[in-house]
Amino acid sequence: MLSHLAHATRRIRLGTSVLVVPYRNPIVTAKMLATIDLVSGGRVILGAGVGWLQEEFEALGSPSFSDRGDVTDEYLTLMRQAWTTDPVSFAGRHYTLRDVHVLPKPVQRPTIPIWIGGHTGSALSRAGRLGDAWHPIGLRPPALLEPDEYGAKVARIHDAARKAGRDPGAVTLTFRAPMAVRPRGAKAPAGDRPLLQGSVDEVAADIRRYEAVGVTHVVFDATTQDLRGLLSNLERFAHDVRPKLAIRRPRKTARGTRQ
Repeated sequence: MLSHLAHATRRIRLGTSVLVVPYRNPIVTAKMLATIDLVSGGRVILGAGVGWLQEEFEALGSPSFSDRGDVTDEYLTLMRQAWTTDPVSFAGRHYTLRDVHVLPKPVQRPTIPIWIGGHTGSALSRAGRLGDAWHPIGLRPPALLEPDEYGAKVARIHDAARKAGRDPGAVTLTFRAPMAVRPRGAKAPAGDRPLLQGSVDEVAADIRRYEAVGVTHVVFDATTQDLRGLLSNLERFAHDVRPKLAIRRPRKTARGTRQ
């Protein structure tokens, strides 16, 4: 799907939200992502997670469910090495290879950005130690991640980054959640209003609350399975909400790709 979208688009970033890393061979995955990055002109983002359903690990013959965190850390380290060195040698607990040429390399330098999914303590530590960004899902069980809670978890990510000798500011903060803009003139439903669901002004104000705790990228989930309704919602956001926000425009790199 990503390779098809790479052909069908020119500027939009292409990402996984999220890829369960232990399900797949890390070298094959690294090569696939690098190829898509090459044909898209440097537009791939790897959203990465550890997985949560033990039965899926068993069905796929994946590494042990209990080892999924360590496996993910090791595989991501290996994938970054595959994108930046040639030949590649790696000796880990879960994967070993020696003097292997892994081509092509991605267009993006130094590597394809890795957005770490999840909201647990382990995920926060992983985002600080290894991630280019934190990419949690919120505003639905089991993680609400309303702005105050989100901000508190960011502090833990920054602490993990400092302990790993990294600049905390190098970890981009993102958020994925359901979003619905109520049509103008439509009556508000009774009861408490979910964040990112409401009038034009309410949705814009909610996004600003997340911006205040450091969020720079928001990925929206649909609240309806109706295609027309989904597209209408996106149009209301684009035409009515987006102009109220301080949108950061993509910048061109020396290679002509967009970041």
